[in-house]
Amino acid sequence: QPADTTSPETALVQALARMDEVFLAIRGKSLFREHPYRNEVLSRIHRFRSTNEKGLLALAKDMARLTADSIDIAALQEIAAPPKGEKWGSLKSLEKVLATVCAPEEARRALTPLVGTYQLRLADAHLPGSELAEAMKLAGIDDSIPTLHQGQTLITNCAAAGAVIGSLLERLANSTCEESHGTK
Repeated sequence: QPADTTSPETALVQALARMDEVFLAIRGKSLFREHPYRNEVLSRIHRFRSTNEKGLLALAKDMARLTADSIDIAALQEIAAPPKGEKWGSLKSLEKVLATVCAPEEARRALTPLVGTYQLRLADAHLPGSELAEAMKLAGIDDSIPTLHQGQTLITNCAAAGAVIGSLLERLANSTCEESHGTK
């Protein structure tokens, strides 16, 4: 009798899909731009890829492709635009949108694993050791455990972040609905 659990890989796919569905319901647009190799990249996101540090960093790179690199910044900035002269990337734009329905610290905390994953992606281009350690910390990875478990933790933490972000986006959907119905 198999255990009634969801793999981190499946949880990540579900969380990303939920984020996209909720945003689509709110704005009529997808949160994530279509990536031409999305299914191929998704097939490479699995914990068994992180048998060493190079594999872990490659995993982070593919996860960043599906998250930070695929987020539609313009759609987010229709909700929360940066001040004149300031430029926000995808994760900062998402953080600012989430901060419209929760405390800024809560929005930042929700995105921390995705920020760490993005920074690990950059580590593939030879980040200094101190920056790699900071990226691991942001992604919630204990660098003293085997890399296979680090990969599992990376996927698990990003899936959990996606679930929280999905819930915060639902709050945004509810507040948008209340405003349009004059119940706020």
